[in-house]
Amino acid sequence: MSPQPLSWLLVLLLVTINLDNINAEVLSLPTPPRGIQSLGLEISGIHRDYQRYGLKKATLTEQVTQQLQAAGFNLAPVEATRDSPTAALLQVDLNLVRAYSGYPYAITVKLIQKIQLAGPQGHFIPVTTWSTSRTGFLRSIELHYLQDYTADLIQQFIEAAQVHR
Repeated sequence: MSPQPLSWLLVLLLVTINLDNINAEVLSLPTPPRGIQSLGLEISGIHRDYQRYGLKKATLTEQVTQQLQAAGFNLAPVEATRDSPTAALLQVDLNLVRAYSGYPYAITVKLIQKIQLAGPQGHFIPVTTWSTSRTGFLRSIELHYLQDYTADLIQQFIEAAQVHR
């Protein structure tokens, strides 16, 4: 056999392995979160410039915090969730891009939990176990609607978590 077919065979094998990994990751995302003892909340992507349009990080953080606490989640500081193997992190990322007539946006909510690796050391690694998102376009004066859209995504998380508690 010449080296070229062997190279193609190796490439095909690697692509097949990677496709299986991608499929496993995509299939795991809708799995409802389980075993959440404490939850850290991290909100990113809100710039001070958005305040003049009614989108404030402090307001959104307070709204999401109240929503999670009302659902019975024990909120912890983000730093504590990074150190604890049983704590999870809920990341809310708002990505906005300034365009001529407004803002295309993407809101992503991800639950990051730790799983224990097999082996003698049993290290824990963070893994996204649940996520949801929303995309769209808003005019500048409509940016405050992102608070409502984020609340809807948080509600999806709460419902998924409560089904499997």
